[in-house]
Amino acid sequence: MQTISRNEFINLLNKYPGDVFFADDKEINPLEITVIFNLSKSKSGFLSENIAEYLIEEDGKRRKLVWLDYKKFGFVSWTAIWKIRGKKLTDNVWELIGKDRDALVLWIVFFLSEKNTWVRRNSVDILKKRYSYNEEDGLYLFLGEYIKENKIRPKYKRICDMTAGYASYQSKKDLIIYGINQFIFKLTRKITQKRLTVKGFFHNIGTKKKFIHELLADGVLPEKWELINSGKGASSSTLIKAYRDGWIEFIKGNELKQYNALSNEIKTQKKLCEKYKYPEERWYLGMTSADVNEKWIGYPFLKYEDLSGYIKKNPLTKLQVERLGQFLCESVEKLKSINIVHNDFRTDNIMITVKDNGNLEFRLIDFGCAYVDGKSPWSNNYWGRYFGNVVCGDYRYSNWIVDDASSAYLVYIECGGKQEDTYAQKLKDLFGKTLFSIPYEWYGDK
Repeated sequence: MQTISRNEFINLLNKYPGDVFFADDKEINPLEITVIFNLSKSKSGFLSENIAEYLIEEDGKRRKLVWLDYKKFGFVSWTAIWKIRGKKLTDNVWELIGKDRDALVLWIVFFLSEKNTWVRRNSVDILKKRYSYNEEDGLYLFLGEYIKENKIRPKYKRICDMTAGYASYQSKKDLIIYGINQFIFKLTRKITQKRLTVKGFFHNIGTKKKFIHELLADGVLPEKWELINSGKGASSSTLIKAYRDGWIEFIKGNELKQYNALSNEIKTQKKLCEKYKYPEERWYLGMTSADVNEKWIGYPFLKYEDLSGYIKKNPLTKLQVERLGQFLCESVEKLKSINIVHNDFRTDNIMITVKDNGNLEFRLIDFGCAYVDGKSPWSNNYWGRYFGNVVCGDYRYSNWIVDDASSAYLVYIECGGKQEDTYAQKLKDLFGKTLFSIPYEWYGDK
């Protein structure tokens, strides 16, 4: 990944035909800069120089670029007003400011965000405060009035109907249309988000008995074992507690094959366990056994609680937040040193136990989505990228970028870390260094 300054990058854009628009608000998104451009005019140039993958460095901090084709995302009718009011940077590059930028952010949030990502939540929270709305619905009013005022004709009718409903408060008919379209929009997002979970659930119900029978026939299970019914997640795998001589093993398997998560997790664990051979070295939950045919994996059964559930009941103390920051920095750096991108850094995948002295001990789990040596578990194609979003897009900070450092930073902030403290700065310094580079042609709503 090549790092250049913002001014160098803007000057570089001069050689490409077509208009380019920047939307940059560090309060809304401190990690990325959104760039809107015309793919049909710029595609060959971008691909030949690979500038879509550049990192922008400002004040010693790296930020990433998110590229949107304004034809595909309905921005064609917006560009005239943007050019009039935008801040001109060079002959063909403008920066959106004020309401123009905020309207763009809302369009992206309402149209693109199938997932409840951090970017979406942060954008909504900040814009509600900025424009004094108590509820998210007020932002539809803001966007509807902006579209109406500037005579914009976006191409996505459902969102236009929704915003038109809010822009026409006095019309009962418009508000009914708004309500119907909002319901359809949210339902569509929910179905997209949950469809693989449902598929995995029915897979699990239909194959659980057969899987257990195979484990018994192969001698994997001891005399005493029990099925764990509390398993959750999109893959709905079969979870078993196996009582060995003096210890308990946690066996996981029977996942939906499309995920390829189990074989990927075994491959990742083998690489981790080769590097960190002894249990006392492990900052992750290391496997204890695995099937040669990659049908199941075993872990030590430990009485851990996930960080997500813990912080809802027990806000972390200052010392605990510092310990978490240290753990996150060390985990990201150690993964990077052996060329692994976890790809699913979130509070649900960090397990904790409380020591007698009150200190927290952390373990990183769930490497089923990991990229090892630059290879995706779902193959490097658009479906694979979309699949990755479905599996862990709810919690990743963005739908476009896979970067453990950025995701770990958001975990730290979620758990009480401050944006400018030592560990937040250390994680920011790692931005772009723990990146899985997504090929440029994957961007867009294919």
